[in-house]
Amino acid sequence: EIFSSPTDYCKACPPYADCATSNTTLESIGIPRDYWRASLLTTEIHKCDASDHCSGSGGATETSRRRLAASGGAGPGCDLGHTGPLCEWCVSNEQYFSRKEGGCADCPTAGRFGILAAALVALAGTAFLSY
Repeated sequence: EIFSSPTDYCKACPPYADCATSNTTLESIGIPRDYWRASLLTTEIHKCDASDHCSGSGGATETSRRRLAASGGAGPGCDLGHTGPLCEWCVSNEQYFSRKEGGCADCPTAGRFGILAAALVALAGTAFLSY
């Protein structure tokens, strides 16, 4: 039946996708770098505006942190250390996604907070004594 009405089964290549390979299927659509799709079963392809870590090709699947650690720490369609929608989640629990940096950044340590707190206490003490 596919040969009698191929347009019922064959669809146009989605925008931003690479369908240059013959016999491209939904699962084998090429995704360029800086683009991401939620799964191998969707034609929706999204531009990664905030993240510099969308590696393209392949689709995302639900991946647990344990599986990410075993795979070397990259979510499907994302560079190492990044995962989730548009690669805007960090694999490490000690990092957060920074839109400013376009990727994962280290969480502030207690030492940094301690220095800031000490500076604020000193400033408040100086203000109190001079008042």
